[in-house]
Amino acid sequence: MSGTVTTLRVPLQPSAGQSGASAGAVRQPIRLVGTAILLLLAFLWAPRSAASGAPSDVDAGAVVWKTYVNVRFRYVLSYPAGLFVPQPEAPNADGRAFLGKDGARLIVYGSNNVPLQSLRSVLASTAARLAGPRGIVTYRVLRPHWFVVSGHNGPNVFYTKTFYDSDQFKSFELTYPTASSAIYAAVIPGLASGFRDLATERRGADRSDRDR
Repeated sequence: MSGTVTTLRVPLQPSAGQSGASAGAVRQPIRLVGTAILLLLAFLWAPRSAASGAPSDVDAGAVVWKTYVNVRFRYVLSYPAGLFVPQPEAPNADGRAFLGKDGARLIVYGSNNVPLQSLRSVLASTAARLAGPRGIVTYRVLRPHWFVVSGHNGPNVFYTKTFYDSDQFKSFELTYPTASSAIYAAVIPGLASGFRDLATERRGADRSDRDR
């Protein structure tokens, strides 16, 4: 069985008086159109299956990918539903956590760059935090608008990817036991390709339309 199930949480904004209610009525169709665009992009970009090579307790060719869409920071993450159980969205609607029965943990979140940090400095601090004092970073790549870092911290492996655009960071972090490496190595490509910054993609589409 394969397919994509989209999870969407839209925070409700209370109206303030008659004028606020009127303005909300005007904005509602715009909000619905924006949400529909996010859902369509999430469906088109969701990976259908993971690579082969996982142990027998995971049928990599039949992995079901579900999609979490974050409305506040405008990103999407597709995750293997058979490996992770989604937790409630964070109270401030910046993201959510997904827990694995073997102790694996997948978190995704957005944040505003209030301290005005560079992407390079965030890469360094992220690598130091995930590796810890005795861990090691085995892979890192930095590009103008994103970075990836992976490595080991004691009995755990970590992999993270961060986008940066318009003074916002959007990140997912995966940590899992080294003993389960074969399982998660098979789905990391799908996680990485299924993590998209919708705001950046939308601006790119707008620029392309203007150039036609």
